[in-house]
Amino acid sequence: MVWKYANPVQIEFGVDSFNKLSDLIGGRNYALVTYGEPFFGELAARLKKTAGAPVLVISDVAPNPDYRLLAEQAARFGYAVRFLPIGPNEPVTGAPTQMGVFRRG
Repeated sequence: MVWKYANPVQIEFGVDSFNKLSDLIGGRNYALVTYGEPFFGELAARLKKTAGAPVLVISDVAPNPDYRLLAEQAARFGYAVRFLPIGPNEPVTGAPTQMGVFRRG
């Protein structure tokens, strides 16, 4: 299969980069995807003051989530997820990695 992917998104790093977010959002609708720790809640509150409220907040992102958590999170938005192996599926260790295929409904 041959395919192409393009994602023209500006990414900012460095000192004061957080303070640029409101200008980068520019009054448009946005979704906020973040971790549940208090530090990130404080950042979300700061962003809401300067950029307005996001249309969607997902605040329970886990670093290195397992497939059970991903399936729970997808179900909240009406998606079912099926996990498929990538690479040879060894009898003892399974596949080297896997991908989640999301389906609405």
